[in-house]
Amino acid sequence: LAAAKAVAPDLGVSAQDEIDAAAEALNTALDNLKAKEVVSSISTINWQETNADRNTYSISVVGRMAMIQFIEEDGGTRTYDRYNKNVTIVSYNAAGEEVNSLSRDVAYEIWSISTVLTGPQVKARAKYIEGSSYKWETETYNFELTRDAGVREITPAATSGKKGAVATTVVVGPAAQGVRFVMDNGTTTTYYADKATVLENGDLQFVGNAWANNEGLNTIVVMVRVNGAWVEAGTVEYTVE
Repeated sequence: LAAAKAVAPDLGVSAQDEIDAAAEALNTALDNLKAKEVVSSISTINWQETNADRNTYSISVVGRMAMIQFIEEDGGTRTYDRYNKNVTIVSYNAAGEEVNSLSRDVAYEIWSISTVLTGPQVKARAKYIEGSSYKWETETYNFELTRDAGVREITPAATSGKKGAVATTVVVGPAAQGVRFVMDNGTTTTYYADKATVLENGDLQFVGNAWANNEGLNTIVVMVRVNGAWVEAGTVEYTVE
């Protein structure tokens, strides 16, 4: 608009008005041609945190999609179409009523996909049908896998006494897959999640034996298994008298 006025300073009012109107129309047209915000058709991804390697992810997607793909941090992908045995889909209309997946009234779908994701940063994208071809959306839905295996408590039944077993309670987050005690001499005792008690808040309580094998102070390392790997989480100190 300013440019149009600048190039026609000597024109009459009516002519200038026409140029101004034309410039305004051009600016409006250019605004309409600007790329609108592109967002993924995936609106939410939910899951229940567990200590299992495989989990079920509930994915809300606008419209009817052909495929869903997960992209790991290292570039690895896991791709699922509508007919994969690890996929179940429920379709809904705009009123939130369940409809046939082939209905013209499908407004959104909930895909439930059973898969193994490593994370922690994961991207998901959808493939849609356009005419007779399939196209991946350019935008992704990005999310972070939380794996809470943090140690809440390491409590030995005693801190001194005779040589031998030391009953020890370890409470960890729900993503923990096991607890291991590593003794001074390198021996280990291991307890997997199936031996744990699930507490009211979802945490896991392990009660197992660390072993004090040496005279004097024994420092026993406590390790927690998370996503298939053992991570040092704390120590138990016990003095053999």
